[in-house]
Amino acid sequence: MNSSIITSINNIMNQTDSSRTAGTYHIANVDSNGSPINGFTTNGNGIEASFTVNVDSNGKADITVTSGGSEDNAPQYHIGDTITIENSKLGGSVNGDLSFKVASVSAVTYPSI
Repeated sequence: MNSSIITSINNIMNQTDSSRTAGTYHIANVDSNGSPINGFTTNGNGIEASFTVNVDSNGKADITVTSGGSEDNAPQYHIGDTITIENSKLGGSVNGDLSFKVASVSAVTYPSI
């Protein structure tokens, strides 16, 4: 079995929006029980990634990959997938969603049983 998880991101769009509230935001698309939540959207099929977004007093967002996604045989992330976080999830107005691309992934291989 194979899976691929996000190891880095690039091409950040709308990185700064002055309407955002300064703080640290933990963004995911599934909760701790694996149930879907609306933390972010993607144009790909990957699941279970999470990000920490630190917004400074000027509304600039710095993004850290907290979890690159599911390490089981779940849908995978691919280089070039776009991740979008609604600006309202970062304390901002409805305009100016934060988006970025998957720059690299790491393959996880599991032995067959």
